[in-house]
Amino acid sequence: MKAEASWLWVNSRHPFGTLTLSIAKLFLFVPPLSDWAKVLMFGDTEAIAPVPGSGRSHPKQGFSTSGPLPYLGKGEISDPHSGLFQSFSLPQTAAMTKILPWGHFLPTDEAGFILNDCHWDKILPPWTALVEELRQTCWGVWDSRLQALYLRGSVPRGLAILKVSDLDSFAILAGEITDEDIHQAHKISETLNRRYLFCKKVELILFDESLTQKTHSIWPIIIQTQSLQIAGQPHPLSENKTKPGLDLISYSYTWHTDLEQTLDILKRLSPQSCQFSTQVKKQCAWITRRMIRVGLELVMEQNSGYTPDLYHCYERFSTYFPEHRSSMRKALELAIDPSRNLPGLIIFLQEVGGWLATQVNQKFYSSPVGEVSTNKRP
Repeated sequence: MKAEASWLWVNSRHPFGTLTLSIAKLFLFVPPLSDWAKVLMFGDTEAIAPVPGSGRSHPKQGFSTSGPLPYLGKGEISDPHSGLFQSFSLPQTAAMTKILPWGHFLPTDEAGFILNDCHWDKILPPWTALVEELRQTCWGVWDSRLQALYLRGSVPRGLAILKVSDLDSFAILAGEITDEDIHQAHKISETLNRRYLFCKKVELILFDESLTQKTHSIWPIIIQTQSLQIAGQPHPLSENKTKPGLDLISYSYTWHTDLEQTLDILKRLSPQSCQFSTQVKKQCAWITRRMIRVGLELVMEQNSGYTPDLYHCYERFSTYFPEHRSSMRKALELAIDPSRNLPGLIIFLQEVGGWLATQVNQKFYSSPVGEVSTNKRP
């Protein structure tokens, strides 16, 4: 049968504040239309929506980054594998994701070595009280076993935003990490989450020394370039110096495994689960953040700069891969405002993530044998 569709039209706001999507004249069989599905599902602010069978494209309706998503509602998409139709329902949202050029590339010295820009003086109220309670609590729980406690992310760099930023921390303990240690770490995080509501999430990861020494682990690099030690004895890794380049490649080595395991997790999630939306969004945020940082690693040698900040990773990648700018922009939006729409997320990861895996293989040859995914969550 001939696939035919006329114009896709999105109504303005309904009196009840909802958006409706009407599709005129749509007949089976429509071939796999993953780009169309992505735009419909995600409301891509960069792209336009191809209209199947018409040879035309649906131009973006006039809207600003503070306006409603232009492509929201309920409808049907073609399954990219079977060609059959699946129904989908999109989450309503009041505003587009607003992207700000937050952060910067890490400074370097005259010889080109990266300078760690974390400092105690950059931790400002009300974050200081939270950091101090974390420090004292970890001392109280692990005492002499606590070899080092670090902060990373926006808080020790003076870039934290109230009710947006997390407090990211990790501890190195003497001896084997036990189930009781993990339980205590969860308990500390949960207690601080309840007490300090301006912080989006308190993260506390536990390591023993052997893990930080693992080949291609991201943690030695994080300690060297973007962490602040707030407890314990000075760790020898923090004295090492690094230049932007191959020594900083970390996310790329596990990208293929991370992508495959994330897709597997997503495909096994049950829509009937009470935690379905939360789990989809959790996986979405985690994998798209890594996607953006893999993008920077692909161009790091040409760029001669390094940053953990997502916006600047996206911008620098787009300089060298302008034809993939809109895809990486979508990854940035999803990292900041994760989607709970499972079908669209899977399509996006398969296409964009798969292309990224090919680029990684071409540039860095193959992933080290035995390297495991870092997608480890309770």
